[in-house]
Amino acid sequence: VIEDINKYQQITKSKKLELLKIKSELQQCCHKSRMILMELTNNHDIDTDDEDEHAQFFLL
Repeated sequence: VIEDINKYQQITKSKKLELLKIKSELQQCCHKSRMILMELTNNHDIDTDDEDEHAQFFLL
């Protein structure tokens, strides 16, 4: 029984670490996307309506 409990704890810990890794990668991707959007906005003359549309798209 103890062996089964240990296996379960290892699997659970492994799954949690995997989820944290995926969450971290997703956050990095979102951050990069926002940075690219800001860079594009700063490099081009975009009128306010377009900026609002881009901001809404990335903040969803």
